[in-house]
Amino acid sequence: MNLKNSHENLETSTKRDLWSHPWGYTESFVIAAELLILGFILEFVTGGKGIAPISMPYNFYILISFTGILIALRVFYSHNSVVKWLSGVPAAISSITAFALITMLMGFIPQSENNSPGFLSLIGLTHLKSSWPILLIQFYLLSSLGLVSLKRVYPFKGKNIGFLLNHLGLWLTLVAALFGSGDLKRLTINLLEDGKPNNIAISQNTGAYKLPFELKLLNFHIDEYVPRIVLVNANTGKFLLEKGEAAIPVELGKTYKLKKWSVTIDKYLEDAILTDTILSEKLINGSFPAVFVTAINTVDGRELKGWLGTGSFAYDPRFINLENDIILALTMPEVKKYRSDVVVTRDNEIVDTVSIEVNKPYNISGWKVYQISYDQNKGKWSTLSVLEVVSDPWLKIVFIGIFMMFGGSAYLFWIGRKKIN
Repeated sequence: MNLKNSHENLETSTKRDLWSHPWGYTESFVIAAELLILGFILEFVTGGKGIAPISMPYNFYILISFTGILIALRVFYSHNSVVKWLSGVPAAISSITAFALITMLMGFIPQSENNSPGFLSLIGLTHLKSSWPILLIQFYLLSSLGLVSLKRVYPFKGKNIGFLLNHLGLWLTLVAALFGSGDLKRLTINLLEDGKPNNIAISQNTGAYKLPFELKLLNFHIDEYVPRIVLVNANTGKFLLEKGEAAIPVELGKTYKLKKWSVTIDKYLEDAILTDTILSEKLINGSFPAVFVTAINTVDGRELKGWLGTGSFAYDPRFINLENDIILALTMPEVKKYRSDVVVTRDNEIVDTVSIEVNKPYNISGWKVYQISYDQNKGKWSTLSVLEVVSDPWLKIVFIGIFMMFGGSAYLFWIGRKKIN
């Protein structure tokens, strides 16, 4: 009987009331959930407008203040129950889990910078990157991660080097993502051949922005693949291709089988123009690819000859009507690559003359200049080049954080191997 009472007393003594210190996983996950719910409520109350990013110098002031508060909490209040909880594993795990949940939601729910109608937008789910829920969770995560790191800084021990590199590297990366969003500028600038130098870029959200340099377009070039020949339903405009089948590429002298038609390519003009219903080769503005083909019906032996042309903004396409609503046509050639030859000036002096291609940006004065588009209607005859200019001054901090995490992982791997040996 005494053993039973002792066992019951032991169970009673080991049970802990919720919200009694020290807080554990239950309280930590409840706090994370409450922060998320509070964020969604704030979004709803403010009409789903999200949070406008803060730029320099105010974001820098907030970061310095936030970092100072974390250091003060560690130095002067390290024995406080809430500070000890924030410096522990349960708070870290719950904040990371909540942050991962929001990141997953971004992948499942289409995100848009513009406010769209609907309940999801009203509570911030369609613009999570600039919403109250992610802001609250990021501060929760940064507070926990920062205090955990400071806990290992003093007293400093050599065995904590890997831990500090990993955790401080992650902290810096998250700080740059949170505080640097207001300083990220992503603008577009339109350049015309033979136009004047331009330094006015446009942002969809903030309007015109004056760049610290000027760009002048000398030439815009497009390299294209050869066009392809295909059967088309004249009523629907759809290609008549079987599953896994592709249109046939133009190759002079080749004969191809298209269903019951045998098609031979007799002539190929890379640049053709239409004069009095006759196609002739001439490289001028608006010329287009054309082929002269012989099409033979393999069932009844009927033979048709004629020109196929893609057409352009200046000329209509050419095709051959084979039977009923089936036509033989030439597809518009796919773009292989395109680039802009640009003169860069700064303070009225020529800095450089460069060719800017897709995925090959040009760097100047902390800006990256990307080739992104052109006049789609004119194709290779476009005299318009659309460039994107991007400035992200916090990107260096992101790289520092990533290198620190790599260094921490390498250090831990090295220490682990050293212990094994």
